[in-house]
Amino acid sequence: MREFTIEKDFDERYYKTESFGIFSFVNDNLPEAPHTHQFVEILYVLGGKAANFINGKLFEISHGDLVFVNYGSIHSFKPHGRFEYINIGIKPESLLKQISDKNAASFIMLTDFDEIKKNDERILSFYGEERIQIECLLKIMLYEARNTETRRKFILDSCLNIVIFLILDKVSRLMPKRGIDDFDELIKYVCENLREKLSLEEFAKMCYYNPSYFSRFFKKKYGMTFSEFIKTKRIEEAKILLEKNMTIEYIVSHLGFSSNHIFYSSFLEITGQTVSEYRKSLKYNIGEKVKS
Repeated sequence: MREFTIEKDFDERYYKTESFGIFSFVNDNLPEAPHTHQFVEILYVLGGKAANFINGKLFEISHGDLVFVNYGSIHSFKPHGRFEYINIGIKPESLLKQISDKNAASFIMLTDFDEIKKNDERILSFYGEERIQIECLLKIMLYEARNTETRRKFILDSCLNIVIFLILDKVSRLMPKRGIDDFDELIKYVCENLREKLSLEEFAKMCYYNPSYFSRFFKKKYGMTFSEFIKTKRIEEAKILLEKNMTIEYIVSHLGFSSNHIFYSSFLEITGQTVSEYRKSLKYNIGEKVKS
């Protein structure tokens, strides 16, 4: 099976940079064989209809539909007559740079496209003014892609950023109106529920996230896995309780540790001290304050 890359397959007919490429094409009823990409593909339909296949699933697409094909997915399509489309290939690392606190949930849903549905199809459909807006941007990109002036990179990068924003904005409006869709709210929830079972799988399910994507984005933002983050927050709270002279049994129960042994080993891992050493340091600090 052929694997497409931006470097090899976006040739001199197409515009390409180190991060993305763009082209338009008219297909007169010729089926596209199954293939994969080393990039994320955004396919927008300018005219006609086609049977679109992603990882063996069939989705009928037509004018105004946008298909997001994640890297590594097996993709093909079969036009129903004349089929015109615009294709943008974006390297995953370039797309990840677009992530912020407010759009992370939309990115997760976008890259997991099973969560985005139109009549059980994994596509986004643009109508009316939305369609005019996104097609205008895409056509500007195509025009600038053929331009040799030095300004074109700035214009293309700017238009691509706007296109991605419009896609994410539409995704956010399709998201369930419940659960946690903001990372600040997520952290608040975690800190208020340290006693509860907070496994990545259960938490992702509660938030309507795909676990694998949730894990990837969480580690990118906080520099640690979800389980490491939970452990760190629990130990931070445990230190406060130790300062209040609470018993180990209370701390273990209050913070959701499965056993005293797990608590002791977690405390040593996070703080570099045993619980006994930390308690001694508390008494020493109190003694120093009394002397002064």
